[in-house]
Amino acid sequence: MLAEPFEKYGIKMFIFCDCGTWKLSHEELGCNIVSGKTKTECIQKLKEYMDKYGKDKFNELIEKNRKIVLERAGVNPRLAGEVA
Repeated sequence: MLAEPFEKYGIKMFIFCDCGTWKLSHEELGCNIVSGKTKTECIQKLKEYMDKYGKDKFNELIEKNRKIVLERAGVNPRLAGEVA
């Protein structure tokens, strides 16, 4: 499975297809943000989420998850130089 970098709303993500489902995941945390049947649907769902809740709510959820991920798994080794 190959993932490609994807940045929108100032958020670094990656998009990939896993078992026929397209997924957008947060670059640093690896957590799934949205998924869809097609790449286009996946991107559209991200837009709908942002239109409904806004970037501030999204960032609030990411910060909440960041604390949990860092406690349980530590810093993503690939991004260790950029984070901290």
